[in-house]
Amino acid sequence: MAESAANAVNVSEGGLTCPRRFTTAGVHPFDEVEWELRDAVIGDPESPAFEQRGVEFPKSWSQNATNIVAQKYFRGRIGSPERERSVKQMVSRVAGTIAAWGRDGDYFASAEDADAFEAELTHILLHQKAAFNSPVWFNVGFEEHPQCSACQPYGALISTPEGMVPIGQLVEGEEIGREVYDAGGTTRIVAVKANGAKPVMRVRMRNGIYVEATPDHVVKAVDRRGEAPRWLRVDELEVGMRMHLHPHRARVGEPALVTAGGPTDGHDLDGVDCLEAMAESTRVERAEAALAGWLQADGFVGQYETGTNRSLTVE
Repeated sequence: MAESAANAVNVSEGGLTCPRRFTTAGVHPFDEVEWELRDAVIGDPESPAFEQRGVEFPKSWSQNATNIVAQKYFRGRIGSPERERSVKQMVSRVAGTIAAWGRDGDYFASAEDADAFEAELTHILLHQKAAFNSPVWFNVGFEEHPQCSACQPYGALISTPEGMVPIGQLVEGEEIGREVYDAGGTTRIVAVKANGAKPVMRVRMRNGIYVEATPDHVVKAVDRRGEAPRWLRVDELEVGMRMHLHPHRARVGEPALVTAGGPTDGHDLDGVDCLEAMAESTRVERAEAALAGWLQADGFVGQYETGTNRSLTVE
């Protein structure tokens, strides 16, 4: 993948050139895929936690992918005319916006190269040959100034077989290949990148612990006990919600539910505090951090020995 990507785009004094590898000029990638209408339903069909009927997906995509994408990545309020209803809209929003940034910044050597870049990126996303991390799908083409990478602060602890280690230490040490735990077992770090200084939100729990992450980092939460969990951005959490937390061990049974917000140590808390980024962070540093986020995902990328995803994790 790295070799083909390196050869796909060439940089010259006149700008980027983008030879077509997967697409043909004059043929839209959407026209080469068979589409169908489906219903996206999560939970009990009689009382679903989420549903969106009549959504359009490639026939080759699974029903599970349909449910996740419709619930997590389609933008716009449910039931409103602005709500996305097709993978065509979602992919066009992201690929089209990124290509437009390149055109506006005179990155491409020619209009044909810009068209080729947009078509190639559309094909890659449509056929799931690669995927952006969640904040790109959430924000690009939707927010005026999108944040395109979610990350953890330097001191966020990562569970490893040797104990808890700050993620910043893993990044600074470029500890490629080191084993870390996730909810299903262990994975290995295959890439690291510092994403620069950004705003960080602190979510305080009733049991006294707290979670820190960028506003667009997604977590599983429910409004009340017994409901099916849904993915929410950290800045969408409200006091009183219950967040799914996994204990720091290799394998877990059921996620532990802990109420977000509420009193701790006898003191009333606001539930969510925003810690502003360092003032000396420059606009260029932020832009470079955002670009690094697109390329490297959320701070590090994992690789699994088994399962459906044996290459790189998306987030």
